[in-house]
Amino acid sequence: MTGSLEDFFGFDNEFDLAKIKNNGYPPELQKPLKSMVDRVLDGNTPFVVPHLGPDRQLSFYLIASNARDLNELRQITDAYLGNVSTVLDPRTYTSSNVPLEQAVLGQYPTGFIKIQIPQEINNDKPAVYSVLGTINELIETYVSRPIRFTITHRGVGRILRDFIVACEHRNGKEANNYFHELEKTGNISARNLLFIELQALAANRDWNGILTHPELPNLVTGRLTTILTDLVLESVQSEYVTSVYPSDNSVDEVRDKVSRLRPVFSRLPNLSHDANQVLKWRTWAICAAALGYVVSRDKLPTAVFDETWLDTLDSWAGVSKSTEVSADSLDSLLLAEPTIKNAAKLLALSVTTSDTDGFSIYRKLSEYPIGLLNELEMNNKLDSIWQLLRGQYEKRVDIGNWSDWLQCQIDGAEKNIPPESLQEVCQKWEAEDWNEASVLEKLDRIVDQKPHLFRDATPILRSWLLAKRITLSPSLISQIMLSLAADEVHSVQDLSLMADLLSDLVEGPHTEAEYQECVSYAVESWRKVKSTSSLGNGLELMDILIDSPCAREESRIEFWNVIQEFCISHWSRLSFATKLLVTQLSETLLGNSDQFQKEEPADTDKVVDVAKLSGKRLGIYTLTESAGRRARQVLSQLFPDLRIDLSHDKSATENLKHLAKNADYFIFASKSAAHQAFYPVTNIRKDIIYPSGKGSSSIVSGFLEAVA
Repeated sequence: MTGSLEDFFGFDNEFDLAKIKNNGYPPELQKPLKSMVDRVLDGNTPFVVPHLGPDRQLSFYLIASNARDLNELRQITDAYLGNVSTVLDPRTYTSSNVPLEQAVLGQYPTGFIKIQIPQEINNDKPAVYSVLGTINELIETYVSRPIRFTITHRGVGRILRDFIVACEHRNGKEANNYFHELEKTGNISARNLLFIELQALAANRDWNGILTHPELPNLVTGRLTTILTDLVLESVQSEYVTSVYPSDNSVDEVRDKVSRLRPVFSRLPNLSHDANQVLKWRTWAICAAALGYVVSRDKLPTAVFDETWLDTLDSWAGVSKSTEVSADSLDSLLLAEPTIKNAAKLLALSVTTSDTDGFSIYRKLSEYPIGLLNELEMNNKLDSIWQLLRGQYEKRVDIGNWSDWLQCQIDGAEKNIPPESLQEVCQKWEAEDWNEASVLEKLDRIVDQKPHLFRDATPILRSWLLAKRITLSPSLISQIMLSLAADEVHSVQDLSLMADLLSDLVEGPHTEAEYQECVSYAVESWRKVKSTSSLGNGLELMDILIDSPCAREESRIEFWNVIQEFCISHWSRLSFATKLLVTQLSETLLGNSDQFQKEEPADTDKVVDVAKLSGKRLGIYTLTESAGRRARQVLSQLFPDLRIDLSHDKSATENLKHLAKNADYFIFASKSAAHQAFYPVTNIRKDIIYPSGKGSSSIVSGFLEAVA
């Protein structure tokens, strides 16, 4: 289609191709039209081409390179266009008498999909523009998914890998796409799927969406997993609690808001006792006290609570009419003597409990005397639940650490933990059971036999190590990056995971050879996913290489060269903000940016009216000072009248708190921040902009998205 694009626009098409190329349409129409045309000019499939007939009938032709991709594109199209004003023709056209469509089929004989906008809504410009944007969005959703080298659909583990990375970077849009992909597999239990949906909402920072989810009250009646506890308490802290200082809140207001979540606060939360959990612990304590619960102080983590704060809490809530926080019902039953009554209670809990607790219930019941089990099996209702439990867990072995888990991958799938449960199960594994030598030895074996099983777990493994404060060694980082680079199925999220791993590498001791090796894996990953939509991920990785100690300059330049080569060849396709970021990185690394064409922004590049930000103040907090300075330079060129102040304080200084309180916009680069600064700032304001990474590119893109 690249060579015949002019022909396509020549078939009675009222859209003017030259006008699109030269930014001749109004911005709200120009931007989506240019996105469609640019993708065709890039020679990438799938793509969509617009057609406006002489009768003002607006149509769109969705084209892919093969029948399989076209079929998958139809599935995504069905999902995206369910609530917009379009008519999706149910056919896949492989023949036509229309000259325009014959020309399309001449180059793409596998066919095309046709979408039309009803003529009666042509005058509703916002609706038309919404359709244009939605169609571009569905194309981006499709191309951001991993490239398929086989005809099989992606497995649950592979989708989850992308999902977890997207959540880690708070990339809500992509996380939501992966959630829907997982939903369509039909291979995940309703409860696990609900957990995943809530994580997608958290990636979007849709705290109200979590708290008002119709299934949440039922979900919290069972024992809460660590992940669910984190999600609920972060949501409550963001939406229902003014601050984690009791006196800043109203007892009555807090009680009214959290009453539907009473089970969360009637028992101790499933949280670690680390000081970095202070916000969640104190949020829980405030809500529990407002609901009339009290907990013995010796059960509370001393790293989180001090006597003065607890005295203030008691005074605020009033302790005279409080009820002691109860013990967990499942824990009590797992310790109780075997009886039919207790067995019935355990089986009832197993219906709604998590995978981890379900396995614990199965093991407990398996230890019951044979006579009690025979009696249980005589009750049809109880027996049916017991047989389901046996079928799910009978062949599973107790896995207590990562080395055991890898051994299970080697031994066979029947003993394995489902991929959607691994993230939850590993929360119970202790740091002292981590044995890197054993892990690396087993990795050498599994990489040759079943490499995808390890690859899909790598973001979970990394998160677990960081949570347990275990430093990733260069050997392990290199092994993970090699595994990702060797994967035959690639996605943009792999590049984000590569950036995280490189950041882990450069923050600790490493050799020149280790640095060279890991950067080479990043280069390979970029080459496999490079596109204008993934360029932001590539620039974020480049940011990390520029702002970190460099063990081998040639390797850093090697990565820059592949980024630079792509940018030069696609320069006309890049937004003005992206061009500024690229030239800024070039000047930082090389001292100049003469290789890039200098130009003024077009109207369609302006994601927000410059006048809107005139006289406003932006505060940026990051410990990576150079990234903050580059972001300020780029944003200052985009918005000359925007005042931008930087803070790099390692604690909550008065200057930082003043900036957070008084700035019109405040960016907090949480991936390059101190906990001592985070907690007071989040008490000062709720509307904080959180970049997805620590580099200048993520700071700039995070701000542009927030103000667009």
